[in-house]
Amino acid sequence: MSLYHVILAGVLSISLSGCATAQDKVDIEPASNSVNSKRQKTLDALDAKSLSAIQVVENYLDAYSRLDVRGMGEFFPDDVEFIDQTSESTPLAPTPYIYDNKKDLLATMGRIGQFSEGVEFDIDRIWESSGYVVVVADVVWTDKASKGLVEAPSQIVSVFKVEGNKITELRDYFDYNQWARRYPQ
Repeated sequence: MSLYHVILAGVLSISLSGCATAQDKVDIEPASNSVNSKRQKTLDALDAKSLSAIQVVENYLDAYSRLDVRGMGEFFPDDVEFIDQTSESTPLAPTPYIYDNKKDLLATMGRIGQFSEGVEFDIDRIWESSGYVVVVADVVWTDKASKGLVEAPSQIVSVFKVEGNKITELRDYFDYNQWARRYPQ
């Protein structure tokens, strides 16, 4: 059994009381109403070489929420490995989302901006162990639909491997079934 499967099993079996929540983290700055402002203050207060694995992931998710492909790319080495095994059995993904390089991954991320206004990550739980960061979140995509904006919420579990200040591996487990119910073929 791979480390990712062990982590995923832990995600599914751990109760809320045994997990750190986003509120349990120690922040350098006082709480702010703006997540972006809070993250920027954290970045300003820290030397980039001293970012924790959780801070790297939070900053990546901030860039993702703005669909800032260039900003997302700063967090990946050229040989990043991205696998979303849950995309393999859904008609919503034209091909499974499996990449072994930054160029192809960012090209797909760029296409997301063609149908989405933005992404909001409502993090339920986040924790780090030995360079792996696990995020359990509700994701709200604001889609550009023919009749205006449609919010499409779904759940996601993401496992990030962080080395230095780079996300070298990323595994997503996304609820495509919820999307399929919202957008029937």
